[in-house]
Amino acid sequence: MRLLGYHGTHAVFRNFEKRGGVRQILFSSFKVPSNGFFFSDNLDDAAGFGPNVIVANLILRRPLVFPEHDKHAAFWNNEFSYFFGQDMDEAATVWQSDLDYIFAPLIQEDNGRFVVDLGSNRYYVDPDNTDWSEFAVLDGGVEWNILDNSDVVARMQERGYDGTVVYEPGTYSGYSYFVIDQSQIEILEVVRR
Repeated sequence: MRLLGYHGTHAVFRNFEKRGGVRQILFSSFKVPSNGFFFSDNLDDAAGFGPNVIVANLILRRPLVFPEHDKHAAFWNNEFSYFFGQDMDEAATVWQSDLDYIFAPLIQEDNGRFVVDLGSNRYYVDPDNTDWSEFAVLDGGVEWNILDNSDVVARMQERGYDGTVVYEPGTYSGYSYFVIDQSQIEILEVVRR
């Protein structure tokens, strides 16, 4: 499927490359690896990241998470079983199993207890009870900072996922897109804002 996306940047370029970056969270800066590329579905939201907005077609063949409550819900729900090649109940079971496997690197031991650190929240969990993986998916999207974890993104690829919808509260639609590989990006134009 093709989705129109917008990527705001201060740089000018014609090809996307995975380079490390810096995340600003409150008053702190963190160096992070680049495991893929983020795009907004709104030009104005993208312009908040830089005056050069790259307009692109994004190719998502098998996204990990999809919005359940947005304008594309009917499309996603019809395609869900197609992506997995099974009926809806079987597909949901496979998907939950994939989430548990993909998000497992987020579990850390903390003084004899297990915690899932999602950046914005920490949850104490029983690693044998996989209900915790649902904390990582909010309102039809993955928490964006989870995608800074290289092991999570590698496991997504291992299970055949090529991107995801990202939970982005405070944006126009409430979500953005994440694609793993630059071959999934077809640049249409660069708009200066």
